[in-house]
Amino acid sequence: MSEEMKYPCIKCTECTDDCVIDAIQCTGCEKWVHTKCVPMSDVLLQKWSDANLSFLCENCCFTNEEFDGVKSLKRKDTFGVIKTEKGKKNFIPLENQPAPDEVVELIRNYSTSKKDSSYKRRVSWIGGDTNPIAIVEYIGIFPGLSAHGNTKKDTEYLRTPATVMTEMSDLLQKETPLNVYNKLTLKHDELSGPTSRRQVHDKKYRDKKNQRKNDCGQYMSRGNIADHINEIDKKLSEQDSIVKSIIRDHGKAPCLIMYTEQQLEDIKTLCCSGQSIVGIDKTFNLCDMHVTALCFKQTAVNMESTSEHPIFLGPVFIHDNSDFECFTNFFNHLKVKLRGIDTSKLVFGTDEEVGLINAVKEAFPQSRTILCTRHLRQNAKQKLIDDAVNKKDRDVILDSIFGNSGLLTADDVICFEAKSDEISKKTMESTNTFNRYFENRLKNNIQQLWETDLPEGHFDKPWTNNNSESLNHVLKRSIAWESKPLLDLVQIIEDAIKTQYKDLLRSIVSTGQYRLASTHQHFTISKTIWINKTSEERQRLFNRFRRFVPKDNKVSISSDGKMTVIKPRSLGKKIGQRKRKINERTTSFKRTKTSSEP
Repeated sequence: MSEEMKYPCIKCTECTDDCVIDAIQCTGCEKWVHTKCVPMSDVLLQKWSDANLSFLCENCCFTNEEFDGVKSLKRKDTFGVIKTEKGKKNFIPLENQPAPDEVVELIRNYSTSKKDSSYKRRVSWIGGDTNPIAIVEYIGIFPGLSAHGNTKKDTEYLRTPATVMTEMSDLLQKETPLNVYNKLTLKHDELSGPTSRRQVHDKKYRDKKNQRKNDCGQYMSRGNIADHINEIDKKLSEQDSIVKSIIRDHGKAPCLIMYTEQQLEDIKTLCCSGQSIVGIDKTFNLCDMHVTALCFKQTAVNMESTSEHPIFLGPVFIHDNSDFECFTNFFNHLKVKLRGIDTSKLVFGTDEEVGLINAVKEAFPQSRTILCTRHLRQNAKQKLIDDAVNKKDRDVILDSIFGNSGLLTADDVICFEAKSDEISKKTMESTNTFNRYFENRLKNNIQQLWETDLPEGHFDKPWTNNNSESLNHVLKRSIAWESKPLLDLVQIIEDAIKTQYKDLLRSIVSTGQYRLASTHQHFTISKTIWINKTSEERQRLFNRFRRFVPKDNKVSISSDGKMTVIKPRSLGKKIGQRKRKINERTTSFKRTKTSSEP
């Protein structure tokens, strides 16, 4: 560096030999350049001088025609230079290897404008991690902005600032693309805001795509239902895949059967032993197909907030058609998985889905099927409304069928037939259409429901499928009440199933939303003991907990095991009696005679 110019600046010829302005000498051509012409600040010039770095002017940097010097580099922890002799490059190690604190790392990147090849850029980064300095140099005349490489419009492309794109991603987490576009457009100036609404929509799509990659480890094609099925089919080979089967029938959309081994174990332990009814209900608007989910009550635990048994999601069937053949594929698959298990105590509860009921009876002939009285009442009420029956007569008819003293609660066959005839006469007077519906369908369904022998001591009539309705509500809340793509719905259902069993595991240490029921209290352990157990010991304890079948205290079994009866509930007490049955003992005190003195 020198303040006394020996030669004029190669970029400007305004100064003479007597010029005393700050300048820097090019290592290649040995000519001088004003620091203001580089440009280079005083601070950068001082750091450049302290680091003892070489400087190349723009001519030597880009053309390299006047510079035939050497370049230093590092090979296998050895510093050296490359010299070209007779067209051959040779690496010559330095005689005196520099110390680590004497080495300054220099990284360079060169690029050329696609619009004008005479416009070039070089980026130099020196200093490494300590006191880094970045220098951006250009040569030529700026040709102006050009269109984006992928655009179909011949317009100038200006990159949106990274800070704006980050802000856009944060806002898209909780707001619609239209609101995000409006907010960012008003907040930022004309050139730094979002270019269009399409940019915001594309940003939301890319963010979701990257999120799915982070969750699944790879990108997934999501163009249409065929892409979704293709991605799901790839997962069938995975051992922990929740999708167990994809059914493809000619002329029908594919069907998915989803469950885990834990769900099957619970159906064997809880439902096949008569502790819980398997609720079945078809729900809509979760995705582009229908979703039929099985549910049951997990009697091993209670909800901490309500002290009631929680509703667990069972195997799930995603399908398009709802005929007998479609449902048969699902229940026959479950039948194979439950092979060797006694299903005589298995009870399925559903609504009036004819194809579903027939499929259940075909796959599990020994099991029992019970209809939801709430669905029967709603269907009957809608029939009366369609027939223009006034509210007063409608309430009388419904009460005579589903009321506390209605047809559903008849004591015996004689009472059932008598009440049926009475209802038939009432409906004949009001509406012939409902009368035919009652005689041909509703009466048979109620008679079947009335004659169904439920497991002793566990369930009372009339039965409602409220568990399935509650579960459907939970599923719709998980999708934010809007239909999801099939791949997303499969992931949501998988997360819901894993979460419920994770909470079931946490109940052992009294953590989470479940607490052990009174029949399983002996499985409770402290958190300290749990921490000291190995993973294998924890899993064995959890398996014993889930497979444990408590003794039924509501029924009594004879010594030979041939007779099962319900235990008396009243225990022979009077209504409202609180004292023990044994007569209260009284204590009599001996009287003493007293004599009076005369």
